[in-house]
Amino acid sequence: MYPLNWPLSSYIGKLGVPLLVRVDVAFDEDAKVYYATSPNLRGLAVEAETLDELKKEVELCVPALFEMNHSGKPLHAKSRIGYRVYAELPV
Repeated sequence: MYPLNWPLSSYIGKLGVPLLVRVDVAFDEDAKVYYATSPNLRGLAVEAETLDELKKEVELCVPALFEMNHSGKPLHAKSRIGYRVYAELPV
């Protein structure tokens, strides 16, 4: 996997190499929801009641945010996205 936003990541993605997106996940005790942000995909901020729902939300948002952050260029059809999740979850 090649990290998103490293030099040539758009080109590498076109070749079919999976692009890696770091996703930080935490649990908000007050709201009782999980939320996700990403340091290398500007604009990613989603929340959901379960981790499965959160994963679906993230997967829906990534292509649109990639396009917004890369001058309107959509992810190439061969591009695949891999996720590395850093989590702070309730005990």
